[in-house]
Amino acid sequence: MDLSIFKDYDVRGVYPTQINADVARAIAYAIVRHFAPKTVAICRDMRLSGEEIKNALVDVFTKCGVDVTDLGLGGTEITYFVAGTMDFDLVIMISAS
Repeated sequence: MDLSIFKDYDVRGVYPTQINADVARAIAYAIVRHFAPKTVAICRDMRLSGEEIKNALVDVFTKCGVDVTDLGLGGTEITYFVAGTMDFDLVIMISAS
């Protein structure tokens, strides 16, 4: 895994060379291991790669017993709203921005 994808406040990289389903799975396992979230909400933008990454995250989280809510297609403003008004342990936005 290319560790340069990890930034101060997010994970950013080029799909599929730096970020792909395998990388998403590894990150999800690390999140579960280190933070033990019980609830996660995931939103994605319209890019086709977002579906693959979302599915990888959902697969790992659900296998680990995390309750996942798929917010569907949307923008970052949706994740900001959900994070600020709803009771999720983690909110993830998958986008190319």
